[in-house]
Amino acid sequence: MEVGETWEHAAKRECREETGWDVDLHGLLGIYSDPSTQVHRYPDGRVVHCVGVVFLGSPLSRTGSPDGEATELGWFPLDQLPEPLFAPDVPVLHHVTLFEAAPFID
Repeated sequence: MEVGETWEHAAKRECREETGWDVDLHGLLGIYSDPSTQVHRYPDGRVVHCVGVVFLGSPLSRTGSPDGEATELGWFPLDQLPEPLFAPDVPVLHHVTLFEAAPFID
């Protein structure tokens, strides 16, 4: 988040920067920090512990081009996701299929 930014503004800004899409946010899917699923080793050996706050949203319009942070961008049915997935995203995608009214805290 930037100084003075709300979580909603930060989430919308990050989505726009990383994907080129403006979105409408509907709520919170979950917060992810469990080391068993959120620690990731990159091919260069660097290890990171991801903390994800994942919001539910819908695309509104394409407003630009992705900033290059993502390697690919596409729309896929949940049963046809490309492999390999970024490992910390796996529990998020699993929770999407189980969606309940209360957010997941993992």
